[in-house]
Amino acid sequence: MAELSRFCGVHPDRLAIGRCVVTQQAICAECSTPYEGVNYSKDGLARHLATLKKQQPSARSGLGVAIALVLIAAPAFYASWQSVRLIGAGLIVQIEAKEVRRGDE
Repeated sequence: MAELSRFCGVHPDRLAIGRCVVTQQAICAECSTPYEGVNYSKDGLARHLATLKKQQPSARSGLGVAIALVLIAAPAFYASWQSVRLIGAGLIVQIEAKEVRRGDE
């Protein structure tokens, strides 16, 4: 394990109050940037936030997926709806034909 420095890596004349959780650099009170209860150096916080940003899915990608699903599903839905209409029309024709035959009898 690396030896813990008692002095800030940026300001060697100042005592370190902690260590950046990302860079492991000793940091003084001026260099420390607390974020969500954790001490970061300026560079360490920038890296941490960049990592978080990469992990979060963008709203744009979700919208793209939704549009793709609609475009894929629409033709199938339309085709199935047309077949229902055709079947429905066929049933109506058959019912009307039976009624005409009953009237002829």
